[in-house]
Amino acid sequence: MGQHFVEFGDVAIKMDSDYLLGKEGPNQVRTETRVFCLCMSMLQLGQKNYLFSLVLKESSLLTGTFERISMMKNAGAKGCVYLNSTIFCRAKTRTVVIV
Repeated sequence: MGQHFVEFGDVAIKMDSDYLLGKEGPNQVRTETRVFCLCMSMLQLGQKNYLFSLVLKESSLLTGTFERISMMKNAGAKGCVYLNSTIFCRAKTRTVVIV
């Protein structure tokens, strides 16, 4: 399937794509496509935190909606993967419709 990453400035985090993102067709996700990360949950195991997020792109089918293309897991030392980390410096709270 190839590896795909979400870049946040100088930070790149591997994502686990739901399908072949590079395959030509209506579901193709090209390099440099703007994506959005929706934080879903955080799990603390010992001295590590794991933040799980959905990776979404704007839907071409319905204006103002998003479709899931991937899952992303960000792991780090306790207290360093959430809101005060580099990847969330431009975070916003939004209501979204996922199709």
